[in-house]
Amino acid sequence: MALYELVVFDPSAPVLDPMWRQGMFVIPFITRLGITNSWGGWSITRGTITNSGIWSYESVAGAHIVFFGLCFFAAIWHWIYWNLEIFCDECTRKPSLDLLKIFGIHLFLSGVACFGLTCEVIE
Repeated sequence: MALYELVVFDPSAPVLDPMWRQGMFVIPFITRLGITNSWGGWSITRGTITNSGIWSYESVAGAHIVFFGLCFFAAIWHWIYWNLEIFCDECTRKPSLDLLKIFGIHLFLSGVACFGLTCEVIE
């Protein structure tokens, strides 16, 4: 959706024809997060830029596509390996899940991913 909006968005007149008047839905939310530059050389703050850095509208859309793919493959992995021996109690051989440990592992991995994506080198 964000990539489609970037294709049809016209940044030439942000005052008279702002993004919400052009029917944009996702780009205003990305802008509220602090993304103002595009790899196309335009800025939502009416300036021409030469170096937009890593985080631009296009990179945010690309990161969402990549993380969707990772979530899809994680869902497939969890579906295939649903009956691993690690999920069974050793004494009773019945399925038992330590949900706090599972939640902690997933929370840690998502935290590492978010921290890795938001850290920028200050020049």
